[in-house]
Amino acid sequence: MCPPPHAQVVDIVLFCIDHCVDPDQLKRKSLLDIFPPFSKLPGLSYSHKMRRLAAGGRNGQICIYDLKHKKALMFAAHQHSVTTLQFSDDGKQLATFSYGDSTVCVWQISSNLIGTLHTPKCSNSWPAAASRPSGASIIAAINIQWISHKNIVLHIHGAEFKFSI
Repeated sequence: MCPPPHAQVVDIVLFCIDHCVDPDQLKRKSLLDIFPPFSKLPGLSYSHKMRRLAAGGRNGQICIYDLKHKKALMFAAHQHSVTTLQFSDDGKQLATFSYGDSTVCVWQISSNLIGTLHTPKCSNSWPAAASRPSGASIIAAINIQWISHKNIVLHIHGAEFKFSI
């Protein structure tokens, strides 16, 4: 399982999904529509299409939970904390950034017919060095987003860095 505190956050999310949400509701709505505060957590990402939840850890690992098949996978993604991550719209790729590594990676996410997740492979990786303004919160000022199926943008303290896959 994921190391704390991410494991605790993910456990809370999974508990809420299991006990507070009609399972069919997640088929119709995004997790962020059901629980809007989760959009403020850059270390969590949910793929509505694939029904997967990803959580980045302080140890550089990422846990992916397949809510449809009730399976999980943990893999080493970075050498330092995963600062932010985001699934692509189709849920088949995961963009990640580690402030400690100053690296952006795009991971290919796949599974077999019975839902067993395969260890993701980093298909693209780029250096993304950025200086931290004094007194600024790292987490509050950094996020990554998909702007198309082949392009991502990393937002760091008001600056934008674009990457093409």
